[in-house]
Amino acid sequence: MTRLQRLTSNHHHPRSLAVNDPATFIPLKGTIGLTAGSEIVDGKFLIPKEKGTFVGRFRVEVTTGRPTGRKTADLMTGEPKEVYEQFITDKYNTESELEVEVKGDGRNVFEFAVTSK
Repeated sequence: MTRLQRLTSNHHHPRSLAVNDPATFIPLKGTIGLTAGSEIVDGKFLIPKEKGTFVGRFRVEVTTGRPTGRKTADLMTGEPKEVYEQFITDKYNTESELEVEVKGDGRNVFEFAVTSK
């Protein structure tokens, strides 16, 4: 089990997630605003206030991949590229059960226990 913590949209993951692994906040019914997120770099990400998240309830998706050792052709260039596989369970990404309430009065601190497959 690994831990993911949010401190005013600043995430920390002890076993750092790679660059380009996104953390995404998707508004739930009743929350007005767009989806917000950021790449996770060195286990952290930051969503500047001016780029969302808005006050309200959000479903949080965390995705990350690890190299499989296989290669495939890049769709744009045709060059070989590494194939990655999702290694945390779907309940944190495509079937996320993570929900948070972002409040407008100060810091928002969230902590998630995220498990691998």
